[in-house]
Parts: sequence; C-alpha cells; structure tokens
Amino acid sequence: MKKCLFLILLIILILFAYNIDFNKEEEIDSCITLYEPVCGKIQVQCITTPCNPVEQTFSNMCEANKVNAFDIKQGECSIN
Repeated sequence: MKKCLFLILLIILILFAYNIDFNKEEEIDSCITLYEPVCGKIQVQCITTPCNPVEQTFSNMCEANKVNAFDIKQGECSIN
C-alpha cells in the first residue's frame, strides 16, 4: 500500500515539475515540406473600412491552417 501511494505521489510531482497541461491544444508551429496546393481565404485588415477576405494559395493544408485560413479547397486559387 505504501509503495502504491508513493508511486502516485511521485507521478503527481513529475507532472507538476514538467507543468504538463492535458487540456492545452498544441499550436502548429511547423509543417512538413509537401506540395499539395490548397486555396483558402484569409481575412485582411483595412484601415478605413472592413475588407472582404482574399483568396491565397498555400502549399498544403497545414500551411493554410497555421494562418487560420477558411473555406479551403483542393488545388491552387484561380487568377482573376
């Protein structure tokens, strides 16, 4: 019984020592180098009036998700 209690206490101390947060979502900070182009919209900020989102081609879905792109479609964006 003492060994089990000691083991539980040790695990709790290790978790506090490493400050592990199990509810924290991991932020994407890097993507693999893969070219599977997607077209997504990003919100731009204007000084005087609200701006509509603009389409931008990203090299892959991971890169689009890093900048919070939305309305993502497979393939490059069409040039207007």
